[in-house]
Amino acid sequence: MKNITILVLSLLISMYVKGQVVIDSTRDSNNKMVLSSIIQSKESTLSKDKIYESVKMAIAKRFGNSKNASIYYESKEEGVINFKAQTKKLIYVNSTLIGKENRNGGHFNYDCKVLCKAGKSKIIISDITHEGGQYIMMRKGSDFGDSFPSKWGTLAKKQTIEQWPLIKEQAFEEFKSIIQDFLQSILSKEKEGEF
Repeated sequence: MKNITILVLSLLISMYVKGQVVIDSTRDSNNKMVLSSIIQSKESTLSKDKIYESVKMAIAKRFGNSKNASIYYESKEEGVINFKAQTKKLIYVNSTLIGKENRNGGHFNYDCKVLCKAGKSKIIISDITHEGGQYIMMRKGSDFGDSFPSKWGTLAKKQTIEQWPLIKEQAFEEFKSIIQDFLQSILSKEKEGEF
């Protein structure tokens, strides 16, 4: 069951294509999941600086003055932006005797590195770890790539087996949306040069 869940998640991640966005998954040296995407601009002549500016604008637009994201390294010369962020609050559906209740499922903290070159950028989302949640069993530190949250207790194991993939899916949808924002910002920068 564990291998099937990992296989299905990996296929969903590597097969997501929307416009020119493809998201791939790999494992780092600590066996943690890493998501990456290369965004090609339509015009390969779009400069590294323009791509850098458009991605930086997308980060500001998406996160604003939010406490949920902070840039910790940036270099226009190198074409690099590194920031730490966290997903929005995720929903954990708790089954009770009287029905289902939406509960705070915590969030994922992650690092995002954006590398900019003329005509393209690469987004790398790494160190994706779960934190928080409404239940005591939700100990922080489980990796996004875990088929079962490695740091959670085994209380309500059946429910956790059902909910963990759904929590990860919510986070993955947010990652897709962030990458799509970067793409749209780059494409709008290209249109500035048109009549």
